[in-house]
Amino acid sequence: MKLAVSLAIAAVAVASACVVNSSQIQQNSTEGSTTSFCPNVACPEVYDPVTDENGVTYPNKCAMEDAKCKGPRENVLDEYERVYGKKFGAPRDEDKCDVGCPEVDSPVCGSDGVWYSNSCELGIAACKNPGANIVEDATALAIAAIVVTSACADNPSQLEQNSTEGSSTSYCPNVECPDVYDPVTDENGIYRRLFSSLSPNWRYVECRSLTSLTPEKHSPELPTLHGKNLLTLVSRARDSHPLDWSEGAAVAEETDQWDLMDPHYDLTNGKLTKLFSLFQPNDNGMVSYEGFRQGLQAMGISCENEDEFKAFIGQVDDDKSGGITYEEFLYAIQEIKLAQLFSPEFVKALNREYMKMYGSDVPSARLGAIEYSPDRIRSAYPIEGVEKFMYSRRPSWATVRWINVEGTDPLMMRRLAVRYRLHPLAVEDTLDADLERPKFEQYDEHSSLVLQTVHARDLSKALEYQSMYRASLYVRDNSVSPFESMSKTELEQRIDDLGMGRIMAPPEQLSLYIMENVVISVQESPSTLWPTLKQRLHTSYSKVRQSGTAFLVYSIVDVCVDELSPIAHTYGAKVAMLSRLFRHDPRNFDVDRLAKCSKEIKGLKLLCKPLREMTTQLMESNEFEGETLRYFRDVQDHVTVIDETCDRLLDRCRSLVDDFHNARQTQQSEVSYTLTLVATVFLPAQFLTGLYGMNFVNMPELQYEHGYLIWWGLTSTIATGTISYFKFYKKWL
Repeated sequence: MKLAVSLAIAAVAVASACVVNSSQIQQNSTEGSTTSFCPNVACPEVYDPVTDENGVTYPNKCAMEDAKCKGPRENVLDEYERVYGKKFGAPRDEDKCDVGCPEVDSPVCGSDGVWYSNSCELGIAACKNPGANIVEDATALAIAAIVVTSACADNPSQLEQNSTEGSSTSYCPNVECPDVYDPVTDENGIYRRLFSSLSPNWRYVECRSLTSLTPEKHSPELPTLHGKNLLTLVSRARDSHPLDWSEGAAVAEETDQWDLMDPHYDLTNGKLTKLFSLFQPNDNGMVSYEGFRQGLQAMGISCENEDEFKAFIGQVDDDKSGGITYEEFLYAIQEIKLAQLFSPEFVKALNREYMKMYGSDVPSARLGAIEYSPDRIRSAYPIEGVEKFMYSRRPSWATVRWINVEGTDPLMMRRLAVRYRLHPLAVEDTLDADLERPKFEQYDEHSSLVLQTVHARDLSKALEYQSMYRASLYVRDNSVSPFESMSKTELEQRIDDLGMGRIMAPPEQLSLYIMENVVISVQESPSTLWPTLKQRLHTSYSKVRQSGTAFLVYSIVDVCVDELSPIAHTYGAKVAMLSRLFRHDPRNFDVDRLAKCSKEIKGLKLLCKPLREMTTQLMESNEFEGETLRYFRDVQDHVTVIDETCDRLLDRCRSLVDDFHNARQTQQSEVSYTLTLVATVFLPAQFLTGLYGMNFVNMPELQYEHGYLIWWGLTSTIATGTISYFKFYKKWL
């Protein structure tokens, strides 16, 4: 704010000095000065070279008039050389850096990102810190011009006063901006990053140099999708709520039709065609420049500056037809939206919004890509320069570009959606990732395939149990099954090692976007998909290298299905070990282990049926034909085999449960049988005990001398006879 006020005051001071020293002006004119200008005026350091009649070149017109008014004088650099005896920038001692600089407010930006009041102060900073290699940034010249012009624009009355009171030149309007492009603006059009402390009320300045940008001179080459430099309006594309169409152009009432800045970034043909039709195209299918301007404003892209808009139109309408075609409109929107998604302000806003909604940081994603043809391949993982990759095109030698994303990053998905015009419904399926049923959808721009994939927790262990299970299915003569030779202790240890959730990881969603020469795969987390297919692709004679995107899609599906087989066979090995353990000790068998194993097998089976239906849908679509269909039939057969394996294992689990219940029932029957025999044997004894325990007064047997021995003899004889009857005659024992 202080800098802005000081510059405005400097502009007013120019005119004031002229008024106060009018006699000096007349004196200068009398003494032969070619121009009437004020003495002691500090000219801005703006490079707009002018040459006088003597062939002397000055940095700008102000410097030339000041020199002619005051005569030759030393500039700051000459004064510096006179004081130190060395040119500016030469090595010097630390104690010679403290020099008094003139209070000239002509800001320059050092390469260290710090602003200095003028070049002299920048030189002091470079002197005191020679290791920093501070040099003047060319952008400073453009900013200085904008600051001065802004100060004039904020004081139009002062300009009129200067003109009325006889000033021979209007100080502010003569400032010309250099051809420097540094698109950093705030919401009002002022350079935000470099002038963050300036007043927010400063108006955007029409600098005529913006119509002839030369970015290659002062800034790195700007990325572009279609060879168009359309980024002059990128900073004006607001990432918040779009303007109402009724407010922007007063044509349509349906504001939702202009929601181009929606969360899905819908750039599909259906959306943009409808949008383009509201621009009122003529019979030739072109929109006038003014209609295009109103449409952009309705979508939140401001085009207030006329010169800037003309430069923008010159880039969009590259065929100079006088109107904007649908293709040109599409390219422009795509360029602007993609550039917006890489702006730091937008990324920060998205992170804040995500934190507010979900209470956590935005999940990160890793990007990889493989471009290949039958005789050449190029791969990169992970890709660090995401922006550079997004603006890159598939090389002419590559027949297929495969992009693999590991992680569901909302920002990454939005960038891909704009870059490849993905349908918002397909992007929504990817971002939600709530394990939807496998499905295949065809859109205008691409096809979408959603799969549920599972992975083995430990693939090497799963492959080991797979070989053991296969060996147990086909046991030769005089050979023993791997599980038959295991002891009870080893069986229990192995079964516990394959406990609940230790064989198969939770299902994850895999989304595929299929285009003519591009395939995009999005995984929730890293898996074996990328290294497995990369190994296949690096084999020059492999089928996938010799084919297009259709066969790549088959290969991805095939890798996902191949991971199911070791998992299913590991469950088969676990069921076989449970069966063996049951035979070891059926009475102490833990049936809960069997129930948990059956539950996991059912979870695997739930993936097979939808997957088989999805492969049928793929074979019926018109995107896959010829030999690729045979490969998809092979995948379908593979899924069927896994599904049948799960059915057999579930049957075996049910059979083991029945065997367990039968064993328990047999055990209970044996106990009941034994108790019945005991009760039958001792039934006569119970009868006699009850008889002689009735306490009748007249019971002569109670008075016998050997009555006790007679009772035991009779009871033993009856019991022995009963047991002999059951054993030898009935054969129940």
